[in-house]
Amino acid sequence: MKILIKGCRVVDPFVDYPESCDILIEDGIIAEVRAKIEADVELKLDANGLEAMPGFIDMHTHLRQPGYEYKETVLSGTMAAARGGYTSICCMPNTKPVIDNLESLRALLQLIEKDAVVNVYPIAAISIGQKGEELTDMTSLKNMGAIAFSDDGHPVASKELLRNAMLLSKQRKLLLIDHCEDLRLVNGGVVNEGDASCRLKLKGISAASEEASIERDIAMAEQLGASIHIAHISTKGSAEIIRAAKRRGVQVSCEVTPHHLALTDEIISEGYTDCKVNPPLRTLEDAKALIEALCDGTIDVIATDHAPHSTDDKSGDFYSAAFGISGIE
Repeated sequence: MKILIKGCRVVDPFVDYPESCDILIEDGIIAEVRAKIEADVELKLDANGLEAMPGFIDMHTHLRQPGYEYKETVLSGTMAAARGGYTSICCMPNTKPVIDNLESLRALLQLIEKDAVVNVYPIAAISIGQKGEELTDMTSLKNMGAIAFSDDGHPVASKELLRNAMLLSKQRKLLLIDHCEDLRLVNGGVVNEGDASCRLKLKGISAASEEASIERDIAMAEQLGASIHIAHISTKGSAEIIRAAKRRGVQVSCEVTPHHLALTDEIISEGYTDCKVNPPLRTLEDAKALIEALCDGTIDVIATDHAPHSTDDKSGDFYSAAFGISGIE
């Protein structure tokens, strides 16, 4: 089948296209991109005023299936991803059962094969049950199709376990993703420690709870010559720690969420639970520092750290706010 998309603006990081382009697609493959294509086609689409760009990739999503289908499923999550322009997503292992063995990974891959409408790449757990006590068989899980390993939502508290995981990741070329949070410092906090926690009279979560854990991971990776990916950084200090480590040649990468770039703890009001995220929304100074870190390459990727916004919850409202009313320039 031939499809011709007429008059769009093509956004491509590698090619400078004219303001108005046509795109000719033949049997699902882009055959030509240029101005004023004339061809006999089965379908012609007027895209005047619209933009065409490569499909987005989200390396940190939660499809929740199996076990938490009331939150999300492979089908609903990938349909939402496709609607938002994402053609590939990576899903975290915090399902029930946890994706920590070959049987659970095989079952997830079967669900993906049956229901997914975009590419889905599973991330398996670092430790069995995400309990931080015993490593999973990461080599076998990678061979079956796991593209990375994370105890997402559960920081790897054991230094010995993390060290062993890093040594194995270095040997087997595995990607480790750590949720950096010192739970002893969090200690029941629910919002950013500072003006917001004082104003709302809620227990705060300090920047140190994130930054101390990041420093530990980077120090270990540097000593071992291993690599580490830090999930969802949220503070100015975290960005500065990672920037300095990269300059020293440490193999560290990191991600940031849209809401930590575009929202701050100033918008939180009593009872507004859409703002309950982990790590918490931080200050305007933090958000500006994260934007700067994204622009200078310190931050490698934007990832949602969220289910892909199915229509049965209020997450769409939250992300509309993040992109529409932030006021951050």
